[in-house]
Amino acid sequence: MNNTTKKAKNLSLSIALTHIAQVTTVAAFLYAVYKGSVEPGENYFSTTLAVFSGVFIIGGLFAIFISVAVRRDNESLKKIGKYLHEISHEIRDTVHRVSADNYEENILEDELKCSTFVCQQLSKLFSRLIKREVTVSIKLIEAGGQSLYATTYCRSDQGSIRDKGSFENLRLHLNDGRNTALDHALLRTTSHKISHFYAADLKKMYESGDFQNERQNWQDCYRSAIVVPIRSHNFRGDITGEDLGFLSIDTETPNRLERDFHVDVVASVADQLYSLMYTLRVERQKKEDRKSAEN
Repeated sequence: MNNTTKKAKNLSLSIALTHIAQVTTVAAFLYAVYKGSVEPGENYFSTTLAVFSGVFIIGGLFAIFISVAVRRDNESLKKIGKYLHEISHEIRDTVHRVSADNYEENILEDELKCSTFVCQQLSKLFSRLIKREVTVSIKLIEAGGQSLYATTYCRSDQGSIRDKGSFENLRLHLNDGRNTALDHALLRTTSHKISHFYAADLKKMYESGDFQNERQNWQDCYRSAIVVPIRSHNFRGDITGEDLGFLSIDTETPNRLERDFHVDVVASVADQLYSLMYTLRVERQKKEDRKSAEN
């Protein structure tokens, strides 16, 4: 496609051009109706024709509005590859840098920096997709006595109100019913389906008794959410594996997130995060063993 053809295509797909066509069509119709009413002798419109024309115009406008919405969605979908590539690029570069023999920096700091970047890019991706602000978080699983907990590792919006005051370093209990989203996401499937938690409207789930959350102010933070575990699967193909944490996205607006497509995107990024975290932990152990051997 040459430059002239590309410009012509972009112009034809322009939402602004569509709106201009809408306004022009409506204006022409209203003018014709006006002429027919003030100059009935010229017989511009019969009553029947006016009615049918009005129905046709309304139907056409509805179709145009739908077309504009679809075009906007298509434009958003075109950007997914860009954000996912930037995520893969950052993870690849971080692993390569940390794995180098001459690496002298802090692996934990690089892991946190890369993970935060992933959250921010995924937030931009979903905010563009659903036309609403989206927060992305990574939580890590840790043991405490006989219990397991999840703590926030990083978020797309650093300095979030969720992590201030009494909620700073909040430890969420796992597998005891106090945090429905996390518990449900940990459930392993016996098929190729993705383990996850999805809720279009958390308030409705809560009111029906199907949702619990230890965070007391959760309703001030989000109304819809997707949570996917950051985990590996056993190479034998069974359902055993290692759980490192969770990747979650949420928004304050209900009924904006979708179960299938959106869950797939989150799960694909969660798999990359597992590779990042596992590889960096291995490299950190290697460097510690090397230092111990040298001493």
